[in-house]
Amino acid sequence: MKLCCNSKDILKSSHLKATEKRLKLLNLILTRASSFSAGQLFDDIQHILAIDLATIYRILQIFEEKNIIRKVVEKNGVQYYESACEHQPEHSHFICESCDQIICLKDLKENEQDFIKKLDIPYDVSRITLFVKGICNKCKESDEQ
Repeated sequence: MKLCCNSKDILKSSHLKATEKRLKLLNLILTRASSFSAGQLFDDIQHILAIDLATIYRILQIFEEKNIIRKVVEKNGVQYYESACEHQPEHSHFICESCDQIICLKDLKENEQDFIKKLDIPYDVSRITLFVKGICNKCKESDEQ
């Protein structure tokens, strides 16, 4: 997948030093088409960069604090993230109960206020997170065969 944003610019605007590890990890994150875990990043980057899993967790925590990435869902004790760049607005996710795949769904921002009104929420809402669970088409098709 094509890189959607410039890693150096993102780190600079977040007031973070552009170290080799941060740059390479952020480049990997920005080219991913789906959510990711620290373990998946480690598996993808360990052959090109001397980095341990603990360092990846520390960098992810910093990136989350600076709103470079956001938590998507915790599944089976593993936290999944996604890029929070301008090209990746917040959106809902579908989680397949058969294969555990996390699939991005349509952005709900345009309908968010209507949704809040229908729920009659008397609070100041800062974020709505929606997860839909079920069986994805691929698993459904393989079950039908």
